[in-house]
Amino acid sequence: MEQIDFRGASINALGKHIGGALRQHAKKQGGITALAEKSGVSRSTLNRLFSGQAVGLDSLLRVLRSLECWDVLNELCKPPSLTPIEKFEVFRRENKHLFKKDKTKPSIPEDRFDTIPMADPQKILASLKKKD
Repeated sequence: MEQIDFRGASINALGKHIGGALRQHAKKQGGITALAEKSGVSRSTLNRLFSGQAVGLDSLLRVLRSLECWDVLNELCKPPSLTPIEKFEVFRRENKHLFKKDKTKPSIPEDRFDTIPMADPQKILASLKKKD
């Protein structure tokens, strides 16, 4: 089966492509009659699905489950990934001790100072002298 551009393809083309892929899976697993019996979806509905025509969501889900297309269902149902801001908020909630407002103590444990890039005061002074 040839590749398709899912972003740019028409709904009709997507339906035909997906229907064709499902037909191939059905043939490998015993044919349309066996799939109809296993899924509880009529042969006429399966033929409509395989040709890219509209069918109900329940029929599509029954077919996917009967064909054991778990990867498709898992991909559709996984939670969306976090944005960078959401990731930072999670980090901040999990590491509240690093974001304390108390100015008398460093907000980062002393053993983690080496991970913070620090400016070299000598280089700063030298660069300021060069500008004069």
